[in-house]
Amino acid sequence: MRRLTEKEYWDSYWNDFKLPVEHKKSSGNLYINEILDTLSRHIPSEKELRVLEIGGAPGQYLAYIAREFDCRVTSLDYSSTGCEATRHNFELLGLEAEVIEADLFGEEINRFTSYDVVYSLGFVEHFDDITDVVKRHLRFLKDDGVLIIGFPNFLGVNGWIMKRFDKQTLDRHNLKVMELSMWDIIERNLRLIPLFKGYIGGFEPKMFRMNRKNLINSAIRILLKVCRLFTDRWRLLRKINGRFLSGYVMLVYRKGG
Repeated sequence: MRRLTEKEYWDSYWNDFKLPVEHKKSSGNLYINEILDTLSRHIPSEKELRVLEIGGAPGQYLAYIAREFDCRVTSLDYSSTGCEATRHNFELLGLEAEVIEADLFGEEINRFTSYDVVYSLGFVEHFDDITDVVKRHLRFLKDDGVLIIGFPNFLGVNGWIMKRFDKQTLDRHNLKVMELSMWDIIERNLRLIPLFKGYIGGFEPKMFRMNRKNLINSAIRILLKVCRLFTDRWRLLRKINGRFLSGYVMLVYRKGG
């Protein structure tokens, strides 16, 4: 298993993260709304529901689920800085969550309990062996439980912009995972029952950070700001989805017996 990011990268990333943070549906948050809608449609409405987020720091999505479903939530992350940020975030939000500091690829994970829902967002694309990563998600999931996996889409237009703006960050992502056809093999090998697979969110101009500044990139940045005005005003543009344009990918499965 080759990691495309290291623990030190995430410790540094979460060290200066501004808290509290919690995702909520709002008129100015259309891209995030699509991710939250997918979660809401597929997380069961059951009492005593147990939900685990893998790579959960700092808990902004987990906080949404805790409020929306009034369930028991757990975050698993191997970054000590990220785990501390998650604990502090939930304290500031007045919510309860179990925070586990552990490596998904360590032997210690075998002692943890099973959950009704296991999900990760922006996690699996940082590894080269996707089947193995998904298999490790399933270790935590009850039979007939729900598995949700999401990650940004850097194919098509998004990949071209990222390559110009921030190739270093792009190189930390496994682009093959963003091809939906690749998941057909994973489903068969792991006996997963598809409930939803798709590109969502439409084109999202806000997802790009410019680390390489030059005249052409500055012009592209201006164009992106203009695009944002259109995508925020005419929301039907957010419904135009596909591998060449959409900002995010979501997959939802039921675990087979």
